[in-house]
Amino acid sequence: MNLLPTDSFHILIGLACGVSCTLIVGKSRIFMPLRAKIALYSKTRRWLGPFSEMLHCQQCLGFWVGLLTGLALFNLLWGVLFALLVSLFAVWNDFTLLALNRLGSASHHWMYPVHDPRINVDAAPRPPA
Repeated sequence: MNLLPTDSFHILIGLACGVSCTLIVGKSRIFMPLRAKIALYSKTRRWLGPFSEMLHCQQCLGFWVGLLTGLALFNLLWGVLFALLVSLFAVWNDFTLLALNRLGSASHHWMYPVHDPRINVDAAPRPPA
């Protein structure tokens, strides 16, 4: 029984796609309104709590994205392996971006954009005017 995929190109593309999707869903400005709405709704709907926490954790999100990527490309064994690897690479990627930002080598304002009420949903309730 051959456990290895026949093409290593698919492995590299799968890992790159998994890490990229994790970064885009977990940190980007595009998905910020979705993350904020789910965080807001998770205060009243308890079943959304774990999903909200998963969207804010690169390791958790990387695990599930990697599992789906591995299952879509290969089989269950490679799905679990992809889940572990994408989770690890997503955490390393997050750490590297934060370290570069602290050193001043790179700016990533796309990860922490300025609050814009037209784009960003405020999770805190507003007092009546």
